[in-house]
Order: sequence, then C-alpha cells, then structure tokens
Amino acid sequence: MAFLRDEGALHEALVPRALPAHEVETLITDASMLAERWPRLSTIERRRWLQVFIIGVTLHPEKLEIRVHTGYLAESLRCDDLVNTGELNALSCSRSAGSVLVLTVAARLKRTGMEKKLLIDGANPPSGHQEVDPSLLKRIARAHELQAIFTRGGQSMAEMATAAGVSSAWFTRLLRLGFLAPDIIQAILEGRQPADLTARQLMADTRLPINWQEQRAVLGFTDPTTATPD
Repeated sequence: MAFLRDEGALHEALVPRALPAHEVETLITDASMLAERWPRLSTIERRRWLQVFIIGVTLHPEKLEIRVHTGYLAESLRCDDLVNTGELNALSCSRSAGSVLVLTVAARLKRTGMEKKLLIDGANPPSGHQEVDPSLLKRIARAHELQAIFTRGGQSMAEMATAAGVSSAWFTRLLRLGFLAPDIIQAILEGRQPADLTARQLMADTRLPINWQEQRAVLGFTDPTTATPD
C-alpha cells in the first residue's frame, strides 16, 4: 500500500486524466485513508479492491511488476462504498478510460525444500543502514525541473504549472524543495536521510526555513553523518 501513501506518485498518475485540481486532491486524500485502514480490512475486502484497479502482475527474475489502471483506480476511490459491498460494476460506477501505471517491486523466487516462495524485499533495512528512497529522489528531481521552469520566468505561476502538467498548488509545493540545502540533497541521493524522512513526510509541508541549518533541524538531519553543516 506504499503507492496509496505516495502523494506525489498518485498526483502524477491522476493528473494526466485531465481531472480538476480539487478532485485530484480529494482522490489523493481518499487513497491515503484507504491505505490507513487497509490493515483492518478483511481478506475478501482487500481482494475486491485489488481486483478493481490491478489489471496484471508479472514476475521477473529480480522484480515484480504490478500494472494499475489509473482510470479504474480513480473510479474505485470515488465509489468506495460500492467496492466495500462488492457491488462495483460497469453499471453502478462508470470505468472511464485511463493509462496504465507500472509499479515495480524488488522480488525473487527462492526454493525452500519442495516448494518455492516469493521473497519481496522488506521496507525496513537493517539497523544502522538506510536505503536510497526512489520516491524521495523523484520528488527532488521533479522539484529541480520545476525550479528551472520558474527561473526562466516570463509566465505566471498558473501558466508555469500548466506547462509542467501539474496544478498550481502542487507546482508551488514542489518548487520549494528546489531550495533545499545541497548537503541535504546529497544525503538523500546517497540514502543517508533520517529513517523517518519519507516522500510523504517531505511533501506534507514544504514551507521549510530558508536557512539551511534550520532546514536540517526541521527535517531531522541532526546527526553529522547524515548531512554536513556549512
């Protein structure tokens, strides 16, 4: 359910469907709420949800590819009650066209005795070691793309957001990340960010201090091994 918690990934999946900005934000909130209650859902309820928007799963030697239909995803989030009661169908909730989003998860088959087990790389790395977070990298890279658009100028914020294919609110939130301290960015690139700094947390409030030292304190870069002061 990490995908449903990744606000940035959801935004990029839903925006190409030409939905109004306020509707995209509503669907992202709905997705987050679904992720929060997912552990409490019954096996039947989980199966219903997965059958709605996952259209295929392919196992490769070192990874698992999950194909999500973004149109089905949006409609199922809108029709939450129908999914939960198993009544979602073409008549009760229109499944509009949409693109296919491919999610990749590191996984492999391992033989144990007479059977094979699917091993999916855990989300929690060994103690004292933090992995590079692809979602964080994606947010940082996107922020610098938007910063380049902003620096060129010549357009209003709304026009720049339209050119970038995002809402004005999302453009502003991501743009602020382009002004992070260089050592914070370097730490994220190398997977040395604090263990609790996720893309979701970073995007929760991007109104960070301009002062780099204050940025480090706010984001939890208090350990000298994670970020180097000025």
